Amino acid sequence: MGQYRISPFVHTLSNHFSTADALRKIPVPDVVPSETPLRDFSMAAGEFVECFGNEESASSFDAVVTCFFLDTAHNVIDYIQTIRNTLVDGGYWINVGPLLWHHEHGSNRHGKTAFDEQGEFIGSIELSMDETFELIEKLGFTIEHKTTIKTGYMNDERSMSQHIYDAQLFTARLKKLRDVAKE
Repeated sequence: MGQYRISPFVHTLSNHFSTADALRKIPVPDVVPSETPLRDFSMAAGEFVECFGNEESASSFDAVVTCFFLDTAHNVIDYIQTIRNTLVDGGYWINVGPLLWHHEHGSNRHGKTAFDEQGEFIGSIELSMDETFELIEKLGFTIEHKTTIKTGYMNDERSMSQHIYDAQLFTARLKKLRDVAKE
């Protein structure tokens, strides 16, 4: 653990109390996921719905954990349906993050756009947290736990400037088919 040391705050001198804060080194572990005690850990590079919204990924995980993720969707319905697709009946979804919808104004800060190749607006869905919870439940989940936590994202705790989210932490359980049949 901590084999590598990087200086992630050296790129800017803004809001540092001292030069030492800007130059400090942070240890970073070099961990190969397949060599951890987690046996069925999965990670894929690519667009989430394309990677996991297929038949091969159906019912393949007992749990899905998402972090600062939901608000990256053009269409949050697609994300929730994809998470549902990957879970076994009764599987868990644990999420933490805000709803800073990345495509609210047509494109995100990385240039990914809500427009197709012909320039037509293909849409973006932005919901409030209560609407998001309602959608999650309508798409087959039961929200078992939810709370708000204060957290940063890519934060420097020694900075003179802090951006803190009131992020939502929740656990949802995919209803079992027999439970859905009763409704």
